[in-house]
Amino acid sequence: MIDGQKMSKSLGNFITINNIREQGVDGNVLRLALLTTHYRKPMNFSTKLLSDSKKMYNKFCKMEFSEQEYRDVNIDIQRDLSSLLNDLNTTAYIGYINTLYNKKQYALVCKMLELIGINLTK
Repeated sequence: MIDGQKMSKSLGNFITINNIREQGVDGNVLRLALLTTHYRKPMNFSTKLLSDSKKMYNKFCKMEFSEQEYRDVNIDIQRDLSSLLNDLNTTAYIGYINTLYNKKQYALVCKMLELIGINLTK
């Protein structure tokens, strides 16, 4: 869906990944936007979704942590990946990442984002 309507060429609201990229949307932002909806549910793709995802991505890019912190942090499979292991629930996974962000566990957040293909430029 696009802004609450079924995506259709006849409605003129058909978009492709290339169209979105041509608008200057970063690939990491697009990936984050797509992962915020569970794969079994219909996605309502909108400018608000992209805007919210861009804000979230920018927030993550501003995290500060040392290389040593990054090397020392370990992902606990049961604790940190449980939502992905439960029907690939990326929505819950991103929610958990935001919880870790709020707890200032930035190095862990960075590693967990990398697992889903979101790279932060430092």
